[in-house]
Amino acid sequence: MKNSRIRSLAVLFALILVLLSASCGGAQTPVVTLRLTNHNTDGSMTSQSIDVLAEKIFEATNGRVKIDCYHGGVLGSFADSINMIETGVADLAWTSVAMFAGQFPYSEVFQLPMLGLTSAQKATEVWWDVMDKYPEVFEHEFSNFKLLVSHTSPPACIGLDRPVNNLGDLRGANMRTTVGPNATIVRLWNANPVSMSPADMYLGMQRGVINGYIFDGAGINTWGLAELTENVVDVGLSYSVNFILMNKDVWESLSPEDQAAIDAVAGRAGSQYGAFYMQKEADDLFAEMGDSYQKLSAADLFYEELRAPLATMYDDWLNAPKPLSSVNVQEFYNFVLERIAYREN
Repeated sequence: MKNSRIRSLAVLFALILVLLSASCGGAQTPVVTLRLTNHNTDGSMTSQSIDVLAEKIFEATNGRVKIDCYHGGVLGSFADSINMIETGVADLAWTSVAMFAGQFPYSEVFQLPMLGLTSAQKATEVWWDVMDKYPEVFEHEFSNFKLLVSHTSPPACIGLDRPVNNLGDLRGANMRTTVGPNATIVRLWNANPVSMSPADMYLGMQRGVINGYIFDGAGINTWGLAELTENVVDVGLSYSVNFILMNKDVWESLSPEDQAAIDAVAGRAGSQYGAFYMQKEADDLFAEMGDSYQKLSAADLFYEELRAPLATMYDDWLNAPKPLSSVNVQEFYNFVLERIAYREN
């Protein structure tokens, strides 16, 4: 009898625990917490756009996927971003094609000079038009990752510690730039390309290690370079394609439900958050700079003077080896120009 009462009490106690658990919402799905690395400073507009996306993903997955954003390069340098998600230091990375010359050869088309684009938002729309037209190209380029978000920076500008009124003003200048097409641009202007982390640029200019840079307006603002810059010239020089990439194994470990929820807030729509925030940061800075900022159009003589030495770059890109023999590179390039004309009109 005594043992029977004990068993009855045990069953009753277990039932109470079940009821209490149910009243508190039942068994909760474990939260997946992912680490995202980003080299931009915590207060920059780019970092804010990443935070917005992380919040949207958390909401879309009903709290099942949480992204902790590590801004300011605290997990590692910009140049190590892809390596970090491949090795598991981070699960996601905000990074840029400009840091990895040759690794994303088709995406580098947007780094060709003076294609006629005028903003990060329009360039991003063109970029997604191209990805929709040529899905096999980008499945190949990003085969090792899940491409979550992709948008361009605002146009790269010429920034110098002296007035810039003609091509001769650039001759011999030490200009920080990324590897690849932007470095080629600097060399064709008879200036000297210097590879340097964005975080080191302020001190580099302050000490005279560099005289200027090829950099977009959002980056100029993020790293406080305007106060050391005499003149910024905007000719819509080139556009760097930025990504939020996720480790592919991590992506595939998520449930189909969470993958669908994330895709719904990322993709083209989510990419425009980043484009808008970066362009706004550039526009706000240039409004403050006043006459120190000059925007040139194709009708300006200085525009054509800057463009003329770069004419070989288009054929060089077209003729450079590409990994997919099934893709006609000339047609690919023509489609890019077609979409630029459409989006800009």
